Amino acid sequence: MINGIKPNINVKEITKNVKSSLWTQYGSRMKYVFGRMLTMYKAGLEYDKTQPEELVNWYTKRNKKGTSPLLQFSRLMFGYNGIGVNLTPTRCDLFSEDGYKNPTEKCTSDHLIGVTKVADETVYSNDSAFKKSDWNINHMINDWLYEHLHYWFTIRITKLEHKQENLARNKHTIEEKENLIHYKEGNIKLRIPTSYNNVTKHNYF
Repeated sequence: MINGIKPNINVKEITKNVKSSLWTQYGSRMKYVFGRMLTMYKAGLEYDKTQPEELVNWYTKRNKKGTSPLLQFSRLMFGYNGIGVNLTPTRCDLFSEDGYKNPTEKCTSDHLIGVTKVADETVYSNDSAFKKSDWNINHMINDWLYEHLHYWFTIRITKLEHKQENLARNKHTIEEKENLIHYKEGNIKLRIPTSYNNVTKHNYF
């Protein structure tokens, strides 16, 4: 335990002040872009209703590799570009210990949740937030987005830490990623954001 902070703390907890600040600064833009993306996605679903089922299934259904053209497009549309703001590690105040100490050329930005996972959880899967909302764009913009803004957070880690043998891909649930399990399994120590309980820059967990 560091300064009263439990080692299994959730990313939503340690970044709550960061999220509030980002929302104050960029909230209007993020809501606008996210709403536009949702509107385009919903229009595509309506279009599918007018097209041959074979074509729709080819484009939208998961194949044997667990992906589809629609999911690949959605990871770009939502995972990378869903909110119109690049939530860089500096903006999110998220770094690994080595990522914070090493120069930029030795580091990379890792999407904390993962761009495909973001697309899946937001719009694509049968249990997606958009589907559960009954395709309610206003709800997604005004209620859901702020609570899930951490989906788009990135963290600066070293290129060595980012190698697949250190950081597992497509293995963890959204809850496990929110609990930072994938970093803990890779023995990647994370720096606690300085906005969280006014901790110093040199506390890690």
